[in-house]
Amino acid sequence: MTIMVDQIKIVILITLVIANSIKCEAEKSVKYDQYKLVRMFTSGIKDQKTIYDFLTPKVDFWTSPYTNGTVDFMISPIEYHKVTGYLQHQRISYKIIMRDVQRAIDANLNEVAEDSIVDKISERFSSSFLRRQGGNPFLNFFSFLMKSFSMDEVPQTVRRPRKIQTNSQANFLGKDHNMDWSSYHRLNDIYDYLHYLQRQYPNVAEVIEIGKSVQERPMFVLKIGSKKSTYKPAIFIEAGIHAREWISPATATYIIKQLVERSDQNQDLLDFYDIYIIPVTNPDGYEYTFTSDRLWRKNRRKNLGLGSLLLAMCDGVDLNRNFGHKWYQRAEKHSLQSGTQQHCAATYSGTGPFSEPETDNIRNFVSSIQENLVSYVSLHSYGQKILYPWSYTSARIEDWHDLQQMGEIMAKEIRKSSGDYYLVGRESSGQYQTIGGSGDWARGAMGIKWVFLFELPPGKFPSGPAGFMLPARGIKPTAKSIFQAFRKMAVEVSHRIL
Repeated sequence: MTIMVDQIKIVILITLVIANSIKCEAEKSVKYDQYKLVRMFTSGIKDQKTIYDFLTPKVDFWTSPYTNGTVDFMISPIEYHKVTGYLQHQRISYKIIMRDVQRAIDANLNEVAEDSIVDKISERFSSSFLRRQGGNPFLNFFSFLMKSFSMDEVPQTVRRPRKIQTNSQANFLGKDHNMDWSSYHRLNDIYDYLHYLQRQYPNVAEVIEIGKSVQERPMFVLKIGSKKSTYKPAIFIEAGIHAREWISPATATYIIKQLVERSDQNQDLLDFYDIYIIPVTNPDGYEYTFTSDRLWRKNRRKNLGLGSLLLAMCDGVDLNRNFGHKWYQRAEKHSLQSGTQQHCAATYSGTGPFSEPETDNIRNFVSSIQENLVSYVSLHSYGQKILYPWSYTSARIEDWHDLQQMGEIMAKEIRKSSGDYYLVGRESSGQYQTIGGSGDWARGAMGIKWVFLFELPPGKFPSGPAGFMLPARGIKPTAKSIFQAFRKMAVEVSHRIL
């Protein structure tokens, strides 16, 4: 009997290894060849619910459904004729604005900063070590098992995520950080930059680790402010909660640069406020977009069930559906976009409120500074919008007029800086109802008044729109305009709370 049980265990283990191996093979290089980005014109559509019930399982919405005007969604070659045929039958106008999504992804990946010398040395050492083990069958099998169940899930055809450089490593190389705003950067570059600022500007910048992610990556907040006073109002900026929105961490780090490296030009803000910025709220998902799937949105939670065992898309939780405020409440419509219990959906909201360490870390940290917080800002893409609560309901928040006015002040500042026009409104009307968003939680649970979500601009190529793949040349203009808007808001809020 014991032998049979052991045999069953071995069969189960081998089955799991094979299944996971098949899944990892599928994850090696998620490609979007011949996927198309479609812009649907929504004005005048009467039976929206029926249309979106048809579309939601078949497409990936890149902009908000249920808005008057247009909605962008990505469609696979398999679903293309079915969806476009349906739209034609319903007499709904649309146009193809990107004929091959993979081309835009390839162009975007070519704009990622090069590896540092430390990474190259470390990878060379790792490769030579593995080659030396080539003749040992036991080590090979053990290595196979470890790779199959690795939390990093990094395919062998791409570079593994880099380890964070220590200060001694950076000093040995004679280079403190690799950050610039003419290219996109991996997590390690961003974290190096935060620690560089702490070393270089200790009277202004302090790195705070608020916890670790699902895959045990640290989550860092940079506290920025002078030590002029012990009790100061505070602002919290959250970025990079959705992995594929690269312009969000890039904008957050640009804001950090302006506040810290140009503190003399922003002394008024640093003397009045403590500003806390987390540039990458979803570190695992963010790294995954560089190594495996550029359009990944969720974190890297291993969900239970057969779907998650076999399909990469069934992993992960949408962190911006996992915050606790009204988490158990069902949205009035389009529930899949609002948050769902379907593991394989991009908006899977988790097993419960704050089930994910990333959101729980944010909750714990923000709660620790709650009495000082006067503003909570989230950076997303794309859509060119400035939104405020509520998101879970169509009802207006009681002080919506104050928030609308402040949003319009910021939108005006953005127009002055970049010429971009931003729509201002509440989240549920400006895009769609969502349950478990950080903005609703910041206002509803934490009681913070000035809560805003920025949807940053889409990318554009000479050949047409680029969606999430905003070319690197767009980083500085976008980030500069958002910084100007943030600065204007911070000054205006300081006048109102004195």
